[in-house]
Amino acid sequence: MYQLIFFIVFISFSVVVRAAVFCVSNGTELLSVIQTASSNGQDDEIRLKNGDYSHPSQLPFYIDLRDQLEISGGWRDIGQLKCGGTTLGSNPMDTTIDGNDQSPVLFFTYNNSFPEVSVKIRNLTIANGYSSVNGIASGLQMNMPLNHVGEVVVERVYFIGNHSVHRSAASISRAANTTIQNSVFQFNNSDNGNGAVYVAPFVSTTSDANNFYFINNTLVFNRHKAPSIVNTNSSGLKVLVGGTGNGGAAPNVFIANNLFWDNDFYDLYISPNSFAYSYNNNFESFSGATNFGANSMSEPPMLAPQLLDFTPQPGSPLINRGLAAPNSTLNPPPFAENWDYGTVDFDSGLRVVDGRVDIGAVEALPEVPIFKDGFE
Repeated sequence: MYQLIFFIVFISFSVVVRAAVFCVSNGTELLSVIQTASSNGQDDEIRLKNGDYSHPSQLPFYIDLRDQLEISGGWRDIGQLKCGGTTLGSNPMDTTIDGNDQSPVLFFTYNNSFPEVSVKIRNLTIANGYSSVNGIASGLQMNMPLNHVGEVVVERVYFIGNHSVHRSAASISRAANTTIQNSVFQFNNSDNGNGAVYVAPFVSTTSDANNFYFINNTLVFNRHKAPSIVNTNSSGLKVLVGGTGNGGAAPNVFIANNLFWDNDFYDLYISPNSFAYSYNNNFESFSGATNFGANSMSEPPMLAPQLLDFTPQPGSPLINRGLAAPNSTLNPPPFAENWDYGTVDFDSGLRVVDGRVDIGAVEALPEVPIFKDGFE
């Protein structure tokens, strides 16, 4: 009996020490928790209550990535339980990590001895980052270890007002598997045309290709100031394959159900040395490797008139025009079937309304039938 009790206590203790959950409500607490998470040798989850978070010294929040980490916003206390539940209808705009136009916002560093690390960032805003350093994004800067085997997930994140000389809102390099979905990129600026979103997967050193999924995002009003215009410039999404595979596999790129509009140059650029697939996007211009003819279009999106509302209005060409998520019976599913768009959209509404997903980060409101009161 005593041995059984000891075994249960030991197992419970093992679970506790392998996962730490932190609840924070201001920038000073966030800095302290990040420093702890960078050195505690555990998988960590950082929960942010609604509010604004700035570094107390106007520096980036540096994160030394050695274990699994999740950062998410929209949390609230439930009785005595800190950050015990999410706020009903929580919007990413309610929780903001702000660079105050002084520094990058989230800056991940890496260690090649920990190639299995994974990062998830959900339900928050990354705003007003600034970087004057070539190759460093001002919003989210993330280089993964060499021969990375983990994943990076960016879901329901609002990137706004980030400015860099090189890459503006987000830069993710060398990740084995990256998914960006149901997120919005608006009013981000790069001085040299390397995009609001810059993703650089390495050519894999094995037969398994690295994978990048860009699903149901909205990119609008992003700018660049490149002194000379070339076909590799982008003010939206730029995917640049790097590294050598030593006989390995080139990365897979899957882009579906995205809205690119009112960006001042190419909406996206995909470098030629990748396998790129694209479906059901609404865009104005592109350059690079892939053919964006598979059910894609270029039509004014007809979004809500409010500047921060990305909801398609009645009659919008985006409504019910997205590619349906696959339902693969294979385990594991092949690359082109190993994706979804989640259960909720950017605004916390249902991701699928009226039976089919829309294009962009926000789903249109359900149509109200005429004479619904019983006249039909």
